[in-house]
Amino acid sequence: MNNTQIPEIVEELNATFKGEPWYGISLMEKLNQITVEEAVASVPDYPKTIVKFVKHLLAWREFVIKKLEGEALFKIEMNTESDWPAVEIKSDSDWKNLLSELEASQRKILELLAHLSDDLLWANVPGENYNYRYMLRGLIEHDTYHLGQISLLHSILKDS
Repeated sequence: MNNTQIPEIVEELNATFKGEPWYGISLMEKLNQITVEEAVASVPDYPKTIVKFVKHLLAWREFVIKKLEGEALFKIEMNTESDWPAVEIKSDSDWKNLLSELEASQRKILELLAHLSDDLLWANVPGENYNYRYMLRGLIEHDTYHLGQISLLHSILKDS
């Protein structure tokens, strides 16, 4: 069996996360530009902070990890605490630790994907009604979507 799709997904995950995506800046490159003060700052009439977005990204990356490990019962209900977990960042060290958690999630996902074949992409994710390809493409899209929100929020905070 010739594996071509998993390596392509890994390449896109890497580009989006810490590489050179065609649209510009990667997630980690952007997050590493943000100070702890900016990460925890809020803007008027907007309920989310950059820290909250990062914790949300982590929640869904944990979901992907659990599903790649075969856990059918692990769920995240949209717009709940499991989807948008509470997070408290009080120092630069806390912020760096959160970013380290995000990097660890990327390493774990890549480690799990390294042992898979393209055949798995068409199998249903345990406990879900969609396949692994849909989930992994969704992770890339999710990271990119929230990178845009983080970038916009960071731009607003820098200009205020």
